[in-house]
Formats: sequence, C-alpha cells, structure tokens
Amino acid sequence: QPLGTGGGEVTLTVPPGTPAEVQLDVNHNGEIGRYTLDINPLCSADGCDDANECTSDACTGNTCEFTPLVCTIDFDDGVDFDPIDSHYAAQGVTFDMNTVWTPNGVGEFYIGGDATAPLGISLSGYDPTVDDPLIATFAHPQSSVSILAVNVGEAGGRLDAYDAVTGGTLVGFAEAYGTTRRGETGGEDCAAGSTCHHEERLLSVSAPSILRIEVYRPIDSGFDNVHFDNLTFGP
Repeated sequence: QPLGTGGGEVTLTVPPGTPAEVQLDVNHNGEIGRYTLDINPLCSADGCDDANECTSDACTGNTCEFTPLVCTIDFDDGVDFDPIDSHYAAQGVTFDMNTVWTPNGVGEFYIGGDATAPLGISLSGYDPTVDDPLIATFAHPQSSVSILAVNVGEAGGRLDAYDAVTGGTLVGFAEAYGTTRRGETGGEDCAAGSTCHHEERLLSVSAPSILRIEVYRPIDSGFDNVHFDNLTFGP
C-alpha cells in the first residue's frame, strides 16, 4: 500500500501456516526491492486442520504439526470397475488414474478367501507389473504401510515404498509368492461358483518418510490375476 511522501508504517497480516521466511516487494520511487522477512510462522488449531481423517493436527510453538494415525481402507465403499482417483483424499491417499475397484467376493472364480468382500483394487483392464504398477501417494509421510495381495500365485505380489511422491529413493519393499500357478488352493480347474479360495499374502514395509507405494506382480504371468485389498498405514 502507498506510504505517502512522509513514509509511514504498514502492518502485515499473515495467514496460519505462513512459512518462516516470506519475501516482500517494496516500490520506492519506481525502484522495486525484494526483502526477506524473518517471521515466526503463525498457526492455530483451526488453521492447522488439513481435513485429513488420518492425521492428528496441532499447533505447537507457532508451527503446524501433522501426526499420522493408524488407518485402514478396506475399499468396500466403491463401485465395480469405477476409477478410484482421489476418492480417499480425506484419508490422505490418492491413487493413480488407472486404479479401479475390483470384485472381491467369497466363492467366486479367482477370488474369495479372507479378503474383505465385496471389493478390492487393481488396474483397469490389466494386472499391475513392475513396469506399470498400481501407485498410491500419501499426503503426509508414513512410517508403516501394509496391503493384502490377493490371488497370489507363482508370479507373486510385491510392495515397493519410496520417500517421494515421484522419483525418490526406495526405502523398503516386501514380496511374497503363492504355492500354485494361479494362486488358488482349489486347483487350476477351479470353476465359477465353486468354493475354491485364492492364496493371500500380507505385504508390509516399515521405513521413515514413506510418501508413495507401488504394488504389482513381480513375475510376468498370464495365470494369476493378482489384486489388492485392505491398505493399512500410519506411524
């Protein structure tokens, strides 16, 4: 705002969560100078609320702090084969654009067992592989992530954890394999409507600052259609 010829005083109001260093542009007789203001970030309990159901929000020492809580998503609130995208943004998780809900009922062809019916997740039209995995990113760093790999056969299931939303460093991984080619304890001729059950493996990783996971079938195979269920994450 103009100060007038005699100068004056300006009061700046900064919103909650403002970074500790803010740049201010000052125009003096047509010459603009940029200054860095060293201020304490201001926050309040309400100002720190990021609307994330899976964090505890607090204002400590004028700094917003977000502490992860243990959360589980069972994926049973969607629609068969619809894209998930940001459906779970309120829990702080976003999935890549090709991730969809997939049927996960007991006693059906390729599916059943202990995974929670009626839905799990997979990719639209194909199984996730190392070159094209199912990807989920977290709004805040997590230190523990697990997911249930469903219909796990000889091609296996794998979870990779990274410390960045894109790129970054692999900070941990878990993989497991089934005992049958198709991942079904009922045998390879298990038919639709029978009581056969697939094999399941829980994949878990504990590491600091997990911001992205990639899950997939580590061995390329046309027999076992691996998908995933029951994502748990937190401190």
